[in-house]
Amino acid sequence: MGVCYYRKNELEKSIDYLSKSLAIREGLNDDEQLRNAYNNTAFIYKETGLIDQSLELNFKALALAEKQQNNNSIALSFNNIGAMYHKFLKDPARALEYYKKGLAISEKEGDIKGVSLVKNNIATVYAEQNNTKEAIKWFSESLEIRRQVNYKYGIINTLSNLGYNYMKLGDYVNARKALAEGMQMNEKLNDQNLQTSLHRNYAELYQALGNNDSALYHAKLAHSINLTYGNPLNISSSAILLSGLYETMGNYQASLD
Repeated sequence: MGVCYYRKNELEKSIDYLSKSLAIREGLNDDEQLRNAYNNTAFIYKETGLIDQSLELNFKALALAEKQQNNNSIALSFNNIGAMYHKFLKDPARALEYYKKGLAISEKEGDIKGVSLVKNNIATVYAEQNNTKEAIKWFSESLEIRRQVNYKYGIINTLSNLGYNYMKLGDYVNARKALAEGMQMNEKLNDQNLQTSLHRNYAELYQALGNNDSALYHAKLAHSINLTYGNPLNISSSAILLSGLYETMGNYQASLD
């Protein structure tokens, strides 16, 4: 019920039911189900902006995975914790520490999909540190693996990231090529999160090229999708992008709005 309310974007009800479920799980002698509950509830907390609570539950999930000596679950927790430090607590050093711990386990276990995920996340950290060439290296490695296993969501996600980083290098040809391939692939997958990412990166590309009308078109589409499907943090992010574009174009009232 908690997950269903999350899908309906009724966040308070989602958290209420998941918290009740977790409290019952903690009173039962079932570490496997409790670990899953920690992971699921941590995800919802993260998506709704309850960052400290999410991090605490991720560490609890890690402790149970280590107790069970479940390497795949340990790697998952390392990646989840890395993502918390990376995306929300803005601590890139600790993010890379946990990501690389998870990567080592995933490589040892032969978890190809897991390896591609962590490589993508590591690349994102480097990208945010403006180490663009290192980011493209890790993204390209991730993309190669994802193409091998035909992981469509992952391929599109990495293409979107590559497009943005090529744009930062001033390689607009490869940027447009990567984003166009990702957009075409997502016509069949029709994933709203990926669509938002692609539109946002197209907006950044067109802004860099000085085509503000096209940039605004894609930024509006990204924000519209976020208002319908996105979490509060994503809505905030696309609103900031739109605000900056309106300011550049001299539409100060729309920027303030």
